Amino acid sequence: MEKFKVALKSETTGIQGEQLGLAVCSWSDDYQGKNVLYYYKGGELDQTMLEKASLIVTKQPIGEVSLPVVKIDYDHLVEGSVLQIAPSGKIRVMFNPESGNNALFATDACNNYCVMCPQPPKPVSIEHCTDYLLEIISLIRECDAPESLGITGGEPTMIREGLIEVISKASEKFPETVIQLLSNGRFFAYRDYTKELGATTKKLFVGIPLFGATSDIHDYIVQAKGAFEQTINGIYECKRQGIEVELRVVLHKHTVEELDLLVEFIHRNLPFVNHIALMGMENMGFAKMNYKDLWIDPVEYKAKLSHVVGMLTLFGMNVSVFNLPFCLVDPSIWNHCRQSISDFKTAYHPSCELCSMKSECAGFFSSTNEKFLLTDTINIVPVEA
Repeated sequence: MEKFKVALKSETTGIQGEQLGLAVCSWSDDYQGKNVLYYYKGGELDQTMLEKASLIVTKQPIGEVSLPVVKIDYDHLVEGSVLQIAPSGKIRVMFNPESGNNALFATDACNNYCVMCPQPPKPVSIEHCTDYLLEIISLIRECDAPESLGITGGEPTMIREGLIEVISKASEKFPETVIQLLSNGRFFAYRDYTKELGATTKKLFVGIPLFGATSDIHDYIVQAKGAFEQTINGIYECKRQGIEVELRVVLHKHTVEELDLLVEFIHRNLPFVNHIALMGMENMGFAKMNYKDLWIDPVEYKAKLSHVVGMLTLFGMNVSVFNLPFCLVDPSIWNHCRQSISDFKTAYHPSCELCSMKSECAGFFSSTNEKFLLTDTINIVPVEA
């Protein structure tokens, strides 16, 4: 699997301030009014692009030009990408038309403080978040309409009405695109807000984490008193407003311990949810800080995972296993395993090269290493002679 980088370094010449723009090789009148970046691949320079673009992004040698130049050492930049470029040379790929994992990052702010959060929240201003997200959407070409578009954070609902505006704009521009919103679900407990959110599009899919069958467990894991009650109420409001819901359970020592109870709770109280994702933990952020308290080898819960997947299937519920390679999952539930790790985060162990299932396997998070292991055991599925 080819990995798309989200961020890369470059050499810059003449850039005074941060740039957010659309990287293209040639001019179209559709780009009028947008900040266009000239993606130069070599050959004769396009004079129209030199006049219209705000800077040049290239890996090729280039002579003297009047525009600022960003020299990248990267082979996989794609025309139609939306780039954020800092004067320091740091580039963030905000949208890649060839990736299936595009997401808008709403804010670093969050009203939970999850013990395993891979991207810990920050006390930041949300004043300009909405305008920035709307600008990214405006830069994406209509010919590059994504099949799905994620919205994540932090907690996206922290930007309140701005989130509704962003989803409405994205759905208006790309009516066939599924909006995949990742949220802790707490703010959906406010009926008027969720009703307005549900009216923006019929293609909204919300992923909400649920970590226990009681407030004691869930509230401890998210480090927020009252979060369990708000989350459950939020899930019911989503159902009432016709918003599809995916429940997300991150598998670590605390959630695995009570997994049977949680599955029974879901079956009895939330049988209407559209999907349940049982997810391997990403060793980043707070998960690294709390690693010794959270880590459990998937081999240890292999049998329990198979059991609860079987239970949910028996209940007629749609369940998948995310973020775990086949070799750590019982073959009886391989049909529930998904290649769920974002393309730019996917990595494989060297021994995986000899595995017959690699092309279908989720692999590992690239953050997995000798200090922060996912497992002590990797059992490849050998290629039949």
